[in-house]
Amino acid sequence: METVLKSVVNSPGVVGGMITDGDGRVLASLMPTIYDAEQLARTGALLLEQQFGLEDATGGVKQAEVRFELGRLVTRSARERTLIMLCEPEVNLQVLSIALNVAAKKMEKLPHIVPTPVSEGGKKEALPPEVRKNDGIPAAYRASGFFR
Repeated sequence: METVLKSVVNSPGVVGGMITDGDGRVLASLMPTIYDAEQLARTGALLLEQQFGLEDATGGVKQAEVRFELGRLVTRSARERTLIMLCEPEVNLQVLSIALNVAAKKMEKLPHIVPTPVSEGGKKEALPPEVRKNDGIPAAYRASGFFR
């Protein structure tokens, strides 16, 4: 899985990337070292929740992009996994989309493996927050305490 991720991260304008499962857990990561495992897990869960919202509104989403002043997050679904790329603002989306399509096809052929998240120190990583609840408020926002 890391080989597939490396092929996309090496694309021009890509700063880093990660692969998450259907629950938002990080399966592989080549992100800059300033991001710890807990931050990546929260980001994966939040992006997964946003993807659910888009699917409800549009009927299906394979690729999505979130733009920021200093960068972009580009996500690509590959069955039960999602590729998440951290990119520079001026990344060539056409070239990146080709790389993501190739990587997604390769990932779809990989067997489904249930992850056992372990950090570098041998300690278990924090699991991402629960993704869906019946109250309609995304889990990442509920944790803020604003919606109590």
